[in-house]
Amino acid sequence: MQEPTRRGAWEGAAFGLVAGIVMGVAEIIAAMAAGLRPLLPLRMAASVVIGPEALTTTTVAGAIVAGVVVHLLASTLFGAIYGLVNSSFSQETETSYARQAGLGMLYGVALWIATFQIIARIAYPWFLDTSQGLQVVLHALTFGLPLALMYALAERRVQLVRPQATTA
Repeated sequence: MQEPTRRGAWEGAAFGLVAGIVMGVAEIIAAMAAGLRPLLPLRMAASVVIGPEALTTTTVAGAIVAGVVVHLLASTLFGAIYGLVNSSFSQETETSYARQAGLGMLYGVALWIATFQIIARIAYPWFLDTSQGLQVVLHALTFGLPLALMYALAERRVQLVRPQATTA
């Protein structure tokens, strides 16, 4: 793996972890605002490995631990994928806040489609009991957008220290 590709994957993983925390907090706030149990988002994440009983019968502590682990592992993986894909883009795209914001939000929507509209329909149908409109917005604005803006900022910093090629 070439250095920019490797760096993109590692940066993406780290930024995915941070964006996952942002999204997790937003999910908890959204659940409370909707009058739902604040830990429901963590129980939902836990249900990926525990099953639907994570929503009702699993201990709160077990659900929290499993939910945090699942959510942050997925966020890290999705961030690494974002970084890998971005490492193949032009320097102008990698460093543009506007382009990255658009790409990040599109990526968040693509993740929602993949996880909620495809995978959940097959393996975790209880995920569809949540507001899908809210989920797509949260995926775009609280995961994809921060992920992308952190990536653009990091790439701008790399471009500052990388010697610029000169044309003769």
